[in-house]
Amino acid sequence: MNLDTPTVAEHLRRNGFHVTAGIVDAAIAAYQSWHGLEVTGEIDGPTARTILAPRSCGHPDVMAVSDNLAKWPDPAIRYHVANPGGFPGLTSEQAVAAFGWAWDQWANVCGIAPEYTTNPAKAHVVIECARIDRPGQVLAWSELADGTARQKGQRYDAAEAWTLHQGASVPRQKIDLGRVAAHEIGHVLGIPHIASGNLLQPLYDPAIWTPQAGDVREARERYGPPLRPAAPPPEPPAGGWTVTLEGTGNLTNVVVPGFRVTRIA
Repeated sequence: MNLDTPTVAEHLRRNGFHVTAGIVDAAIAAYQSWHGLEVTGEIDGPTARTILAPRSCGHPDVMAVSDNLAKWPDPAIRYHVANPGGFPGLTSEQAVAAFGWAWDQWANVCGIAPEYTTNPAKAHVVIECARIDRPGQVLAWSELADGTARQKGQRYDAAEAWTLHQGASVPRQKIDLGRVAAHEIGHVLGIPHIASGNLLQPLYDPAIWTPQAGDVREARERYGPPLRPAAPPPEPPAGGWTVTLEGTGNLTNVVVPGFRVTRIA
């Protein structure tokens, strides 16, 4: 696939758009800036890879939203998975667990109280798995909060090979449902796409699976701090934690916040 600027401009002209190479250069530069890429104005390798990468959802990169913060009127938000057995590669239990995990990531950082319901009539958010397009393209889409309690819908692409790998590496050719669900839940909470490096960036990034600083800022603008207290740190086992360090070179210091580290000769 040839993605150089003259080809893009010529393709647009052939399809009835009145553009010049300069306009295309400016658009490419804006795209690169939004995605945190080096701004060259040309479709170089990194830019082409992001253009062809899976999209977390069907919303455009830069979303047209109101200046008013869109949110739910009540922090108690019920969600329902309409066909949990429809996610290829996952059992019904795994699919429901993935959404529970994803909702918890937001409840840990802002003032919402999500709850799963088996009754779709009582749900504020109804989730389904159905065909959207081909594998590796648009992974899902979601309606956004609009200040009302009107039921909202989400769809996840039945063409994807879904897996469940929160916090761990994702196998090639697999899409982690927890990561995508966390992104879409951000939308249904009212957050549009935001800058690269956040969970609500437009592109699917297996390295990001929880709300980042920009996501948390947006969520707390709408819902305030978490309602639930932070979970206490886990109790150490009787013999203490064991940390194994492998590799070569000199190790001068190990710091684990909240824990005391001692050296065993």
